[in-house]
Amino acid sequence: RNGTERCAEAYALLGREADVVINWQGDNPLVPAPYIAALLAAFADPAVQMATPFARCDAAMSARLRSDYAEGRVGGTCVTARRDGTAIAFSKAPIPHGAERLNLHIGLYAYRPAALAAYAALPVSQLELDEGLEQLRLLDAGLSVHLVEVDLPQGGLWEINNPEDVPLVEALL
Repeated sequence: RNGTERCAEAYALLGREADVVINWQGDNPLVPAPYIAALLAAFADPAVQMATPFARCDAAMSARLRSDYAEGRVGGTCVTARRDGTAIAFSKAPIPHGAERLNLHIGLYAYRPAALAAYAALPVSQLELDEGLEQLRLLDAGLSVHLVEVDLPQGGLWEINNPEDVPLVEALL
């Protein structure tokens, strides 16, 4: 049903051991390589079971997300965080409402194998279905999603959320 479930199935079929499994979302092919390194570095903390990156948006990226949302397009996924660096919420809407600068979630996830298996065993949540965001299954189950801050590339980060995004991303590739 989603990338994380496919990742869990593929990992189980491989029959090999890994310390961390990365799920790189297909709609986000422009993820810079340093994001992967930053994500893996988070696992030096044994308490981290699942992690995903985010970038603090500049004014232009925040405006783009708001504009896309106002025009009925998905410009990206926003995330809000607790003081301990774990996620409170993810949404395709600009959250938190009224914030000057938004936090853009990056479509890249990393799991310890046990956490990946736990995800696959959880039932799909209504919140996940409502937003169309797989990471909400974990939050709905009361599990932590650790956030790793990365720098927003100059000019922002483009992903494929709408059909008109395809030519732009292809050109950037």
